[in-house]
Amino acid sequence: SKMTPTQINDALNSDIYEDAYEYNESRKIAYKSKKAAEGIEYELVVCPKCRKFATIHSRKSEFFCECGLKGKYDEYGLLSGEGFDFTRLNEWDSWQKEYISNLPDIDGEQVLVSHSDQILKQIVKGHDDVIADIGKIVLTNKSISVGNTTIPFENIRGSDIFFHGNILLYTKDKKYYEIRNDKSKIPGYLYVLLM
Repeated sequence: SKMTPTQINDALNSDIYEDAYEYNESRKIAYKSKKAAEGIEYELVVCPKCRKFATIHSRKSEFFCECGLKGKYDEYGLLSGEGFDFTRLNEWDSWQKEYISNLPDIDGEQVLVSHSDQILKQIVKGHDDVIADIGKIVLTNKSISVGNTTIPFENIRGSDIFFHGNILLYTKDKKYYEIRNDKSKIPGYLYVLLM
């Protein structure tokens, strides 16, 4: 009863945290799948070989980049291949987060990443959604836009991802947006990291 909400949260997170790699290192439990790597491009959003964004693709248990990077995601959740030294997803993720956080400042406005065919929905009262715009998603160093609707970073209070790449945005004027298209998925994690 004397703990602050932050202390309670920290205690819960500490108690439930488990390193899946460490757990499986001694147990060697295989998670067999013919499509183990499919969808890995929603997590591995920067290629360590060519340093490009959103160029990794997957097929069955393998993933690759146009630059020649090739890898395999095995039944124990481990990575192996050519063009990188990581053996675990969390190692790659730590590297890409650091890489993005150390990108140089850009003068003027420059497109960082874009994808076609996205839907911007505004979440309104009762958790209903209304289509606000449809079109290409474009992330610059100053804003994110879908179609003709642009949201400057200075107006974004927070962002998150859900379901393999769908983006949630919360603005300072208390508007909530969702960016997604289930038929044309994007690496939303990359957009959130870059924002």
